[in-house]
Amino acid sequence: MDTKTFPLMCALFAVSQAQDLVVTQPISAQGTEGGSVILPCSYHTTSKPKVGSYQWVKDPGLAVRKSTPEFMGRVNCTSDQHFLLDRRADLEIRDLRHYDSGIYRCVVNIHGLQEALGNGTELQVVKAAVGPIDVETGDSLVLLWLFLRGFLYTLGITAVALLTHLHYKKTISQEAQKRQSNYMENEYSEAMGNYTSDICPSSCTKKPQVSILKLQTR
Repeated sequence: MDTKTFPLMCALFAVSQAQDLVVTQPISAQGTEGGSVILPCSYHTTSKPKVGSYQWVKDPGLAVRKSTPEFMGRVNCTSDQHFLLDRRADLEIRDLRHYDSGIYRCVVNIHGLQEALGNGTELQVVKAAVGPIDVETGDSLVLLWLFLRGFLYTLGITAVALLTHLHYKKTISQEAQKRQSNYMENEYSEAMGNYTSDICPSSCTKKPQVSILKLQTR
């Protein structure tokens, strides 16, 4: 065999092997911060695969694995059984973060065939949007607010009326006690006056005056 044609035959053989393994993945995908996303990946071969593996790489070369610090505890890969039987190599990323955005490539290795990789899927992670409030929910909140406002207003008026009533009742009671005390004092004074008059009549009070006059004439 000519030494010049041997490298060409090897190159053609490698190209034929690469064509026997084709990896397909979508161009783009989108996820929300805090949510999860599945990056689909499938492959096609002319023969039934028996042994193989796959991996995901984020450009420019970061391996997407459970042990990678950037993705630790946040990725889930397709099982080996589904990989060989269903020819799937999907990747799930949970608890998405803004820095997860980028291009992800699916790399498939099948024993006896040359390694093949997909064209890449561009993942875009967006912020979670606050959805509009449902009309019925909004009306219910307004009605609830009006009810609470009316209840508090009524409660305030009732409290003021009750305090006013108690203050008025207390004032009346104090005045009644004061009148009763004055009445009792007047009754006591009048009784003492009557008692003095009964013990010492008016003639008793004049007798000492006469005695004093007699002493003066002497």
